[in-house]
Amino acid sequence: MSMAPANSGLRPDFAIIAEWIRPGSRVLDLGCGDGTLMKHLAQHKNVGGYGLELDDIYIPACLRNGINVIQTDLDRGLAEFDDDSFDCVVLSLTLQAMHYPAQLLREMLRVGTIGIVTFPNFGHWHVRYHIGLRGRMPINTALPNQWYDTPNIHLCTLQDFETPTRPASGCGCCRTCWVRSPSTVSPAGSRRTSRARPPAAGASGTTPARSPVCPPPLRR
Repeated sequence: MSMAPANSGLRPDFAIIAEWIRPGSRVLDLGCGDGTLMKHLAQHKNVGGYGLELDDIYIPACLRNGINVIQTDLDRGLAEFDDDSFDCVVLSLTLQAMHYPAQLLREMLRVGTIGIVTFPNFGHWHVRYHIGLRGRMPINTALPNQWYDTPNIHLCTLQDFETPTRPASGCGCCRTCWVRSPSTVSPAGSRRTSRARPPAAGASGTTPARSPVCPPPLRR
């Protein structure tokens, strides 16, 4: 009988993130929700660390999952953590809901060696189809809300995120962005090889690709 992969059953971006993180790492999960990712990493990779979450509804679930959770507003920064406190900082499907995303990206790279960020790619052809041909805001697994009740306030594309920026015009953080993802993470199955070279620490044999859902780890 074949064994199911350790990452099976996880949300697609969580499965990719789990591949990148080394066993025994110290991880900070920003916007951790019910703690699903941190629980998985603790069980399968002996990872320790914290989850940060604002929404009251998720805190009891985090505690039931055995997660060290702190209820806090990410827009206030990460002042409670010292520089280089973590091996990896994760921000999954949360960046677009932040009032100050550039500030948070800088804070991620202050407290962690590597930052992993996922967000809905507003440049994906499925999104362009909805807006260009249907004249409607897209509704899909990465963007499930209607325009009037969405928490998303800063949507962007992979090109936006990967383009180096000067401090006067952007965050200045995103210089070595890359993503390795299986086609399953793409709602449309779209893949394109990345020109950026993934660092050795993340090597796991997965094909380098750009994804409409998951952009990339950041390195200082």
